[in-house]
Amino acid sequence: MPPPAPHVYLTAFIADGAVPHQVGNIASCAPPIASLILALRQIRAFTADPSYANEMLGPLVSKLDPADKELQMLLSKFGWCSGRGFAQAVDMRGLQAALQKFQFIKLAPIGNGAYGSVHKVMNRETRELLAIKQVPMAAQGLCDATLREISALQELDHPNIIKLRDVIANTPSKYCYLVLELLDTDLNSFMRGRPALKLRTIKSIMFQVLSGLRHAHCHSIMHRDLKPQNILLRPRQREDPPHQRSPEAEDGPPAGAGGAAAASCTCGLGSSGWDRVVAKIADFGLARGYLPCDGLDGGPYTDWVVTLFYRAPELLLGLRQYGPGVDVWSAGCVMAEMLTGAPLFSSSCEIGLLFDMFRKLGTPTSEHWGDLAGAANFSHQFPQWAPMQMQELVPQLAQDPGGLELLSGMLCYDPRRRITASQALHHHWFDDVRREELAG
Repeated sequence: MPPPAPHVYLTAFIADGAVPHQVGNIASCAPPIASLILALRQIRAFTADPSYANEMLGPLVSKLDPADKELQMLLSKFGWCSGRGFAQAVDMRGLQAALQKFQFIKLAPIGNGAYGSVHKVMNRETRELLAIKQVPMAAQGLCDATLREISALQELDHPNIIKLRDVIANTPSKYCYLVLELLDTDLNSFMRGRPALKLRTIKSIMFQVLSGLRHAHCHSIMHRDLKPQNILLRPRQREDPPHQRSPEAEDGPPAGAGGAAAASCTCGLGSSGWDRVVAKIADFGLARGYLPCDGLDGGPYTDWVVTLFYRAPELLLGLRQYGPGVDVWSAGCVMAEMLTGAPLFSSSCEIGLLFDMFRKLGTPTSEHWGDLAGAANFSHQFPQWAPMQMQELVPQLAQDPGGLELLSGMLCYDPRRRITASQALHHHWFDDVRREELAG
């Protein structure tokens, strides 16, 4: 066939020199709408003239249901006439985005956040339930938070990090849509829906959260907003793989990249079926890569991250050079909250949270935290409090020295002395979780 340039407007070409039958073969195994979307992905064209569009896409479009008036109306907006094919130049990227959105039936709202709204949806062809996160486009395109979330989730592929299934974006458009894995609820709703969590459940959730964090940190990505609302849960199914591979498996170089993400819906949380859960970390809108400097924390980075109750002391004190330890501190706060049923540290402002932290863990000194003197928000005039015993703060662990040791390591003021996610996973407090996994 002749080169595509005479038939295509703007700079466009077929991936790897594909010809029409190759594009058709690529899409032949998928349902009709999905097949057409796959074919459009293979054609790196912005706009194509009618003859080229009919040659490359006509056979696939003809397979779509002619009785589906909504679908036929959508196609007509791009110049498709049933029986005649495309009669005008086709906006290929616009057609792809329109079909991607048409693929999903909106069922119910899930929630709204700082960066957009989330809806429960169903795939028209596969009937799979998913979530779509709608985020506004900035004047120049995707906003920073959306770019961070997409790039992080495309890099990470782990059973304890939610999966990004697709991205729907087109210019000009007011919104970008992230198609995400759907789970049943988030940890915050899960905790509020029952009087107390079993210790076995707490250990399992923490083990999975730390597994997801370790994977992200092995890929040099900090989450920077870990909290119960961003930990999604569903009942564990018999066919689910073990929720944790051996901790040694990921301590080496990063494995291949993949996609991951999800969204939560609040459902009935009766005890039946919820004794064992799958936990996945979600919402990577504040995530970013980091470059450790000689084994120390990288930066400078913004300290305006992490929801207040779960914010690490280095962030509250204005230290701009920090690392993945901020996620481990947040995980420690989540662990304490699961045990006690209430946030370990709480206040309506940053200085109030610092003082609540100091009252419970003691006021830090430069002797125990070398970087403290250089913290922009630290003052030697701060009140001096002696630390409380961890078993006083979390009485549920009073008879559990292993749990106290682990939690104390995660809530160490000095991030250089704070336990890492990988070290936490090796802690003997999780021995029974590992045995349960090996037993299947």
